Amino acid sequence: DHSNFRDISLVPTQDELSYRGRSWLPLASGENAFISDPEQRLLDKNFRLLREDAVGAMRENILAPRPSKVWKNARIIGASCQHAFNPKGTAPLYFLMQLDPHKSIDWKKQRSLPNDGLIVLSNERTSHVMASIFVRKCDDPGEWLQHPGGPIIGVKFHHAAEVQKAIRDVAENKSINEIFQKNVEKLAKATDGKEKIGALPNDLKANFKTYDVTEVSDSFFAYKPVLESLRSMASVPLSDELVHLRDNGPRPDYLPRNVRLPASFNRVECDLENWSHTSMVEQTTLNESQSRALQLALTSKVALIQGPPGTGKTFVGSLIAQVIRQNTDESILVICYTNHALDQFLEYMLRLGEEKLVRIGGRTRSENLKKYELKSLSRKEKTFNVTDADCRMRSVVAQLHACKEEMTEFFKCL
Repeated sequence: DHSNFRDISLVPTQDELSYRGRSWLPLASGENAFISDPEQRLLDKNFRLLREDAVGAMRENILAPRPSKVWKNARIIGASCQHAFNPKGTAPLYFLMQLDPHKSIDWKKQRSLPNDGLIVLSNERTSHVMASIFVRKCDDPGEWLQHPGGPIIGVKFHHAAEVQKAIRDVAENKSINEIFQKNVEKLAKATDGKEKIGALPNDLKANFKTYDVTEVSDSFFAYKPVLESLRSMASVPLSDELVHLRDNGPRPDYLPRNVRLPASFNRVECDLENWSHTSMVEQTTLNESQSRALQLALTSKVALIQGPPGTGKTFVGSLIAQVIRQNTDESILVICYTNHALDQFLEYMLRLGEEKLVRIGGRTRSENLKKYELKSLSRKEKTFNVTDADCRMRSVVAQLHACKEEMTEFFKCL
């Protein structure tokens, strides 16, 4: 392991996956801490714990006596830099892996081998080579997952030695794969594409270099952006409050000293530096606990408001947002654990008259919020102005195309 967490690969290595001992992890007590700076120590702790949460589950899947979701006779048959969904586009180097056909699988409904899922390749000579699924296409008849010789996926390796090994596999499999694909084409023509070649014949199986592929994670895509963000952070925002645990200092400067509550709260004017809970309870529908929560949120850089269901957390949260919006020009980022909670909050804001909303993310079940989704708004605002940035991007794409053509010629020579 690396002492600097920024040097740790997001994707686990072979050694990590095969390790059967206890992983080193920072203790909550801090007794095994080796970083003196508290901010860097907090970043290090969160990165290592979150990563182990993902890697530990992968290790359990691999070392299980009978791992689930194992695909036999996988072989690496090619490589590409061409964008799978846009023929004119380019992509990072990825490898084409073909599996034995599975007649009973409807790939349009099957959730196996998802995009960004992690797989491990193993055989008698190699164990625990990690790769991620980069291309999963199921809509093209006769291609990719619908290929008559067996489903094909695009996989990406994350370590230089594994990329080099995959290139050697392409070279070793090249001649036998050409024979195999010709047999597949002959069978497809003879049966009008109605028959698949079935499992890899034994005579070909002995000549192909094959692997057993184990699906080890279909959720790493959710961990990856958080780990990347932790690794890129130079310091912790709001470190005085979150790391050093200092009392809140001066109130936030984005709010004026005197703020006015919305019309539904009688437009009561509040002095943030001379707050009266008694006056607030008498003049509005807030109780004292809600008044204290409102004051804390408006006068602190960090505020935690908690309580059991039905105590008015969403009610107070929407009031806080209203006060900020009506008394400043600030925008507000609202983050919720679930889509339902986000919809509930935004619908509450809509009922209160707020219409400048952008909902990021999918799966909203609210018809009222669909027109505020980012994809809906982007379609309305789409323009076609060519800027300097567009020109530079086109130049970069042209260079990528040149690299793609060089890579294609390189693999033809293997």
